[in-house]
Amino acid sequence: LTGITYLAHDKTSGFNVCNDATPGCSRECLDYAGHGSMEPTQIARIKRTLFLFQHRAEYFLQAEREWESLIRQADRRKLIPVGRPNGTSDLPWECMPFTGKSGRRYGSLMERFPDGRDIFWMDYTKNPTRAREQPYNLTFSRAETPINQAHALELLEQGINIAVVFG
Repeated sequence: LTGITYLAHDKTSGFNVCNDATPGCSRECLDYAGHGSMEPTQIARIKRTLFLFQHRAEYFLQAEREWESLIRQADRRKLIPVGRPNGTSDLPWECMPFTGKSGRRYGSLMERFPDGRDIFWMDYTKNPTRAREQPYNLTFSRAETPINQAHALELLEQGINIAVVFG
């Protein structure tokens, strides 16, 4: 059972959630696919992104409740909970500390909900360093720029998964 966090992609909220986005990535973002093209969805994603950047402590309390809910739903259905915190963003969630509802300080969502025990974490990234370090299960996203293509070949040689979108 997959839970995905959708933020307002790139800089559409006024905050950059995709530091390594290429022009093609920004133009063709999945943010506008399906229900994402609807104005209420776009507004909700902008509000969620603003909530993250302007009210971080409250954002993480809400996120903690949402991931706990995903785990309960998966357990009831006898499924594995899978978390994708970057549905339409590319943030380093593994580097975002927060204080949970218990008052305990966590280094990240991945520390709060350990990979493989609570949630199987996975995502896509255009950041070659994150893809190389694999703080959780990351697939590198190939893009149209020569530097991205060079990174993709290097990472592929290291055994890192690469995603390629065809239009």
